[in-house]
Amino acid sequence: MSRRSSAARIGAQTTTGGVVVVADSSAIGSSSALPDRRLDHRPHPPRSTGHTPAVTGGATRRSVLAASLAVLPVSAPLLAPAACGSSAAAKPAARPPSGVAILTAAIAAKKDMIALYKAVAAAHPSLATRLDPLLRDNEAHLAELQRRLIHPVPAHATASPSARPSPPIPSGRVAALAALHSAEAAAAAVHAWQLRTAVPSLAQLLASISACEATHAAALSSGDASPVQAEMRAGAARLSPAAISALQAALADEHAAVYGYGVAGAHLAGRQQDAATRAWNAHRARRDELIGMLAAQGVPPVVAAAAYRLPFGVHSAHTAASLALAIEERVTRAYLGLVAVPDTRLRAFATLAMQESAVRAASLRGSTVAFPGLPHRALASAAPARSRPGSPR
Repeated sequence: MSRRSSAARIGAQTTTGGVVVVADSSAIGSSSALPDRRLDHRPHPPRSTGHTPAVTGGATRRSVLAASLAVLPVSAPLLAPAACGSSAAAKPAARPPSGVAILTAAIAAKKDMIALYKAVAAAHPSLATRLDPLLRDNEAHLAELQRRLIHPVPAHATASPSARPSPPIPSGRVAALAALHSAEAAAAAVHAWQLRTAVPSLAQLLASISACEATHAAALSSGDASPVQAEMRAGAARLSPAAISALQAALADEHAAVYGYGVAGAHLAGRQQDAATRAWNAHRARRDELIGMLAAQGVPPVVAAAAYRLPFGVHSAHTAASLALAIEERVTRAYLGLVAVPDTRLRAFATLAMQESAVRAASLRGSTVAFPGLPHRALASAAPARSRPGSPR
């Protein structure tokens, strides 16, 4: 069977969708599928007033990563950091980190990441052009994280904090890039762990940053680095109505993505069609996972619509690639809505799905973005909000 005919078959497999319901009004939800999905039964023609001390020494990226290594598997319970002293085992488990603690750790880790990028660029000037866009993304992350954390500066605090020592840099270019790749991949995993106990809006920000870090890791890899895959099934506990709605909305967008890639694939050839086929299969796999989660809850999953209205006409390889990019960006936003649900399993699942879509979008776009899935209005820099000192936004 030719690639073209195979791609045409793809289009036949294509939902009416739900609406994300989130308790946190600052979290970003998701609408279902592509705009005005239904058409006729054929594809669209090709076309606290209390004082909170200022943070003086947050955890480093290494310490945060070390604390997370034992809890990265989705099925594992959330483990509290070990307490100091020989009687640690007898003490009750610590509470999950507050939003302030999460932000403090994320800010410290992001400063370390930026320092690593600058040190590599200084040691290997020929890499500066390649690393500059990734460094700017990390600087944008740091600025947004810092805007979310407000704490008073004590009147007596006049001394400047001591500078952090420069990180050791491998002498070779390949080794230096590998060090950055490992750092970005580890940061993506850590943020995916941290967000499980965060308020929805902060969880969404961390998920978006994690997705961006996954795109950085892929860009820095000499091979086809892929995000960590998770096997997650809902059904051990009942999900809330908001979680069910979010799952249905994500499923609706996955149905639309499967349909859209079928249309795009008919206009692509060679390596582009191979990439589109891999993406189509990835969306089919995510679709099937979502259907399984809903079925495990005894909820009928939304079904695919007969046809979907495309955002623009697709009549060439260029417009097909643009459609694929639009699909990936929309799916990233859909999973961001699922991150807003306060269920640790769903947050981990959705963050990994966001990473996958963000990596594909970066490949299609030819560049990374600092906050995949997050609209500009969701950033603190775009909509300053009054917050109590010491509280995350």
